[in-house]
Amino acid sequence: HYYRTREEYLERLKKQFPSIGQTNGVYMTSDRVAHFYHDPNAENDATLFHEATHQLFFESHNQARPIGEKAHFWIIEGIACYMESFRIRDGVVSIGDPEYIRFAGARANLLGEKSYFV
Repeated sequence: HYYRTREEYLERLKKQFPSIGQTNGVYMTSDRVAHFYHDPNAENDATLFHEATHQLFFESHNQARPIGEKAHFWIIEGIACYMESFRIRDGVVSIGDPEYIRFAGARANLLGEKSYFV
């Protein structure tokens, strides 16, 4: 679902997801729908690619199941973050740029803070 405004997005999802205010988009496995909103002042393609990746993986199997709740969360988020880095510049498609902001941030946290959290 693509909402006209962030306010509409927050209002629609706050009952299902109390911390929705911390997001720019979300794929809800409960209703099998990815939710986004229009922000004329931001480039949110990365969020769309990230959440659509979650949806594509979840929808690839018709059985409802917990995803990354007890184990392997890193791979689920890692692949989605990798897909965020998708870019088309001057007719050239790229993905996985090591200088992508989320990768650079994770690397800085690991090396500087000895932390695996982005």
